[in-house]
Amino acid sequence: MASFTHFSEIQAWTEARATVVAVHALLDHPPLAKRFALQNQLSRAALSAMNNIAEGFARGSDPQFCHFLDIARGSAAEVESMLYVIEDLAPELAPDLIEIRGRIDLMITLISKLTKYLRGSKVREAEESYDSNPTSRLPDFRTSGL
Repeated sequence: MASFTHFSEIQAWTEARATVVAVHALLDHPPLAKRFALQNQLSRAALSAMNNIAEGFARGSDPQFCHFLDIARGSAAEVESMLYVIEDLAPELAPDLIEIRGRIDLMITLISKLTKYLRGSKVREAEESYDSNPTSRLPDFRTSGL
């Protein structure tokens, strides 16, 4: 298992938490006020990403942690997908979506790197660079076949 002592030390969880806050701020905008189903699903997906990282960590084994990280990555992709719906329904919110998309991209990259590390990939690049600068241009591992 990675050398974290609490899930809040995991950089991907920190990004997921910030994404939840950004999503909830977005949901306060008037164009989304009466779109209850969209609000509910977007909120739940963002929370799911954050909570699955925490739950996976608490399971105490790398395979179970990886399973929950996979779910978290899927939830993050769900949030990303719903942002396109918001952009279509309320184009005036497009500038507000840029930060959230950036957070989601970083979160997915961090989750993927951590998953790769936990699965014991022969590519130790993930182990060496996981704790690197979170604002750096990290490679996108979403399509790497994990």
